[in-house]
Amino acid sequence: QSEHDYHVLNCRCDDDIDVMLLCVYIDPPCCWWTYTGNNAMSVLIVCLFVGRTTMACFNTSRVTVAHSVLSNACVHGVCVRGDAVVTVIHCHLIAAGTRAAFVYQRGTLTLEDCTVTRTGNNNTPAIQAESITPTDDAKLYVRRCVVCDNEGPSVVINGAVEHELESNDFDGAVEINPDVTSATVPRPWMELEDELSSK
Repeated sequence: QSEHDYHVLNCRCDDDIDVMLLCVYIDPPCCWWTYTGNNAMSVLIVCLFVGRTTMACFNTSRVTVAHSVLSNACVHGVCVRGDAVVTVIHCHLIAAGTRAAFVYQRGTLTLEDCTVTRTGNNNTPAIQAESITPTDDAKLYVRRCVVCDNEGPSVVINGAVEHELESNDFDGAVEINPDVTSATVPRPWMELEDELSSK
């Protein structure tokens, strides 16, 4: 645990270590996947995650979440950055305080056959992707998802994000802003997440 008590489940792995969680209820303030290896992989099936940020994946994490519920996050349901690659399949992302899903820097996030609903902040989208500095290379793929009943827009994509939005049901706005850069987007929330991810 950190001095902030934010990451009770903190998975830090080296090369060639796999983690599988099956039918687990996870209720810490936050779950961190911060692999430093190149080949480690997590597969999470039929789990219920509840926490500050229910799934935070940094560095070179490789995580697949399937048939699970990510619920009542104070901040983000899923947060992906660094060079992490995260796939979320047949899941319910429910009642995140700000964003249900957020990918930036060089992260890759895929959402397939998911429901994203009841985010609580009308100033932030349910799903957001950013690639706004010269070193960023974020990727977002959203396929066959239902994104509804959220306070803010359904999707916001800022900067040069490789993205695919295919066969989805969005009841909110979809905003694609390719010309946005780091000079135009304030990100004060990053300071806390940078601090926590380095613990």
